[in-house]
Formats: sequence, C-alpha cells, structure tokens
Amino acid sequence: MGLRFLARHTSSHGLLNSFNCDNSVVRGQVLPSLLQNGSWPPFEAGSIASTLVASPWVRMDQRKLTQQGLTEQHPLASTCEQIVTGVRGVASQAANMNWSVSRQLSCTRFFSPGNVELFLTMFFQIWHPNWPVFHRPTFDPTLKSPKLIAALSLIGASLSPERKQYDQAMVWLEIVENWIFQDPYFSEDIIPQTDDYSQALQVRQRLDMVQAAYAIVLLMNWEGDTKTRLRARRTRFPDIVYVARSLSPIAIPGTSEKEPFAPRILYDHWTAFALREECIRTLLYTFLLDSAFVMFYDMCPRMVINELQFSLAARDEHFNAPDAEAWFMCTQAAAHKSVACSQVTMSQSISMIMSEDFGATQWEVFEQMSPLNLFAIASAFHNLIYHHQNGPDQGSRSLPITRGLRNWFLIWSHCNFFSTTDDYLSFVGRKSQSKLGFFLHADEYWCLANLFCRQLERGINPHQAFGDTHSQISQGMSDMGKIHSLILRFQDVDLGEIVLS
Repeated sequence: MGLRFLARHTSSHGLLNSFNCDNSVVRGQVLPSLLQNGSWPPFEAGSIASTLVASPWVRMDQRKLTQQGLTEQHPLASTCEQIVTGVRGVASQAANMNWSVSRQLSCTRFFSPGNVELFLTMFFQIWHPNWPVFHRPTFDPTLKSPKLIAALSLIGASLSPERKQYDQAMVWLEIVENWIFQDPYFSEDIIPQTDDYSQALQVRQRLDMVQAAYAIVLLMNWEGDTKTRLRARRTRFPDIVYVARSLSPIAIPGTSEKEPFAPRILYDHWTAFALREECIRTLLYTFLLDSAFVMFYDMCPRMVINELQFSLAARDEHFNAPDAEAWFMCTQAAAHKSVACSQVTMSQSISMIMSEDFGATQWEVFEQMSPLNLFAIASAFHNLIYHHQNGPDQGSRSLPITRGLRNWFLIWSHCNFFSTTDDYLSFVGRKSQSKLGFFLHADEYWCLANLFCRQLERGINPHQAFGDTHSQISQGMSDMGKIHSLILRFQDVDLGEIVLS
C-alpha cells in the first residue's frame, strides 16, 4: 500500500487526470460504433443504441426503428430544446454576452439530442462510478430536469477523448452554472411532509437541482481556472450545502415504508427506495466534497459531524438491482444480514468507531457496511482533525480520533476491499465488469489523516509548511501544492506500519 492515488490527485488538473479515469472504452468502442453508419455533422453523434455500451433509456422498439433506418423524433428532442432555450435566456441577460445567430447554432449543435445521448453515456461509463448517486435502473433523462441533463452532459463532454467536445463544454459551463443556481427549485424551503405523490415530486425536483449544482461545482473546481475554482469552493458549494440540508428529513432512518409488500405496488416500493437512497447518497457526497475541501485546501468545514443524521448508504448490489423483483430479493436478504446497520446514522457510526467500548456489536455494524460508508468515515476524520487543530487543545493528541483511526484500519483490513494503484476497475464478476469509484482508495485518505495528526502533534500545520498564513489557506486560496509535497515524502510508506506506531 502507498499514497500513489493521492500523489497523482494532488498534482493533476481535470477530472480525467485527477481521478485517473479511463476513457479508452469510449475511444475504442463507443465512438467508432457511432460513426460507422455514415458521416455526421461536428459533435452530432447518432444514436448509440446499437453500440456496445447502449443507452439504458433507449427502449427496444426505438432501437429497432433506428436500426431499420426509420425516422422518428429523438426521445431527448424536447429536453434539448428546453436546454437551448434556457441557456439562451440566461445568456441574453448577461451584460458581457452577445447572443448571435452563430452562438445559437453552436449551442443547438452542442446540446443536440445525439450529442446529449453520447455525453450521458460517457458520464455513466466514465464518471458515475466516482459519483454513484443516480439510480441507473430507473434513470430516465426524458423525465429529468433539463438543467440536470445539461450539467451531466457537460461532465460527459469534458471526459470525451475528442478535444473539441471538451472545449465546447468549457464554453457553456459558466452559462449553465448561472442557469442552474438561479432555479427556483434550488431552494432551502422546507418540503412539507405529506407522504404522498406531491411530496415525492417536490423531493425529486429539489434533488435534481442539488445534483445538477453539484455536477457544476465538480467541473468548476477541477476544470476551471483559478477564479472559477475559488467561486466553486467559496460561493457555490456553500449554497449546495444549505439546499442539500433540506433533503435530510427524507434520508433519516425509519422514513422508509414499513407496510407489507404487495405485488401490485412492488414497483412503487422500489422507486420510493431509489428516491430515498439518492437523497442519502447526495447528502453523503456533499459531505465528502466538504471534507475534500478541508483536506486539500484547509478550508473551514461547512458541515459538522452531528448533522449527519441520515442513514448509511445501501450496498451497491442492493442499490443497483436491475428491477423491482431483484431489488425485493436484495431487500429480503439485507433484512436478515444488516439489521445492525438499518437504524444507524452516519453520525452515529463515526461516534461509534471512536468509542472506548468498541466490541462485537459495533464490529458487526462496520463489517456489514459498504466501502462507500467506510470511505465517508475516513473522510470524516479530516473534519474532526480540523476542529481539534483549531480548538483549545491544538497540538495535543485526540484520543477519540486516535482510537477511531486504529479501529477504522482494522475494519478495512478485515474487509479486504480490492484497490489498485493504476485504476479503480474491480471485476466483481467475470460476466459483469463493474467499475468501482475512487473511494476504494479510502486507505490513502485514512493514511493522510494519520500523517496530519502526527504533523499537528509536532506543532506543524501541513498546510503551512512553507510559511503561508492560516487566514489565506482557510479561505481556500491555495492550490494543493503543500499537501502534494507532504504526500510525496510518504508516497511509498507502508500503511500497515502506521497503525502499529
């Protein structure tokens, strides 16, 4: 084990390089299949329904029509029209933007149905494993907010092996940013708890906007210039935290349906589970991004551990069950195996791992957790370290944090999660090559927390190693150069020895 992933992450620019994403599958399989049936206009890549990585939302009858050469309006045509109209409206209000005929044509071509379909496919193939908040079996872009589809399309285009698609995505980033953050559904207003379709619709609308805003902040922070990155961390992300908090009541334990399952409404139970789980994962990833800004930029946390009162994320095989029947089987299996986890919140799990009374009962909870939850706990240590560092006991050792770090390593080692230094591909099965995200490098985040603790106990702030003032760093003004230097010093450290010292 070593710190090779974090060494790369802190020295790279862009989502593709920073997270070591592999887009060769797109270059090797998707694009040739898209273009094999003829020449398309620039950026206009025809239906990907017949490719090796076909869009899950294109129905079989639509695929047959495409393959037979029959013309029919693309399912995403209306969504794309709304995107272009919305972008034009925002751009027309900008004092420094001249919306010309050529710009209208450029926008229409970039956000064409064929392109958006391609960009969404690239998003799910390349980036979704690193941000698995979307329930793929029920994800239908024709029913999603056009703003969310625009944001995900920009991520997909930014990951494209075609440079022109990346450049065009950067052209539209700021306009789409303003369009999303001005949306009335991007609001902190309390959603009435009516337990009916109206509540579910409001939750979905709010959730779509939080996810869209989050996608934009990812692009701003990892693809933007210095000014854009600062705006992402200091202005846009705090807004996401405020709005995401309004989803917390949906994600707390005990809010899932408890009445007996009836076959005729099994699908409704499944979709209700999917909505709630998306809320949980969106809140979880909001906290993870907050922790990343603390970790890499020494920014003050926007969230505290005590507010993480949402349930633990479900295991991937449960969340990704392909249909209602398969999900029901996973639910029954989880009911027998994961009783210990069902009522535990993320906040409670963090407190539990740091407690002195860490026995068999607690071990059972963590043994049943998914690696995503354990990654969140590893990230939470950085939040706790920041508060300890800036509290009255700075420079001293925090026994709860030390216990938590030790217990975390024992759990992670026992679970023996697979991790590589080159990529995050883990072949869960020979038939289904499942991609697993960067959270499988959680041991490196744990190691960095240990290094931070050691540096701080010696009176050294790892973010101030070269004389920077804390006020500068805490506002997110720096890059990741200081942390990168620290990581390089310990890049090849044996992580297993740290826990024994």
